[in-house]
Amino acid sequence: MCGLLAAIDDVWTQRGGAAHDPNVPLLSDADSLRNTTKILYHRGPDGYQVSSGTVGNSTPTPARWSMGHTRLAIVDPSNRFADMPFNLEFPTEGGKKIVHLAANG
Repeated sequence: MCGLLAAIDDVWTQRGGAAHDPNVPLLSDADSLRNTTKILYHRGPDGYQVSSGTVGNSTPTPARWSMGHTRLAIVDPSNRFADMPFNLEFPTEGGKKIVHLAANG
């Protein structure tokens, strides 16, 4: 079974409020994200990826997200195209929509 890790900034808390912490390590530090994902190595030793970014055009402080994935390859272990998170781009009338996805199955 693969390993999944996801973190998202609290987009429902007013920015700058007492409950909002801009320094959550999984969201603000790439090394913390990589190291935490590596803890899941036993869940999927055949692949490892991390991805992070911001949620839409949230202002004044963009809400952030992070994902990590470790892959257990049962079928076609040499297929690197199956490494996640996927970062998929779709054309829209106003430009493009980017979807970031990690799944197990």
